[in-house]
Amino acid sequence: MRNRRLLRRNLDELLARGYQVETPWNMSWVCVHGIALPGTTTGKWTNHQGHVIAESSVLIDIPYDFPLSPPGIGHAHPTRAIHLPRIYYNGGKMKDLYDCVHEPWAWLCFQSMRWDPEQDNLLSLLALVEASISVRLREAGLC
Repeated sequence: MRNRRLLRRNLDELLARGYQVETPWNMSWVCVHGIALPGTTTGKWTNHQGHVIAESSVLIDIPYDFPLSPPGIGHAHPTRAIHLPRIYYNGGKMKDLYDCVHEPWAWLCFQSMRWDPEQDNLLSLLALVEASISVRLREAGLC
């Protein structure tokens, strides 16, 4: 059974940190708005429409047994993928961000991640996604 009380605490923690969140009544996914993008002093981020942006959103499909199972693990478009809008840094696409049928979203590949269900939560997952964006930019040679 989905632990709605635990998810509500996770959402409250995100709100307390200044993020905006959306989720349906069954909490099967969470969309977090206001993720700061790295590298805005050395380059520019644009969205799929070509508008300059400094922040993005992350769409997280929540596994039914969260936090026992981490969101977004898989080699191909996983059922529980982590999605970002299609975003570009200095016109280039970061490594391991794949186009998706869910317009305007793209899915971010995490083949594995260090996850402790006793310690990790949505806030630590966002920190991982933010750090991963920086690493993927460097690996793609974009910064």
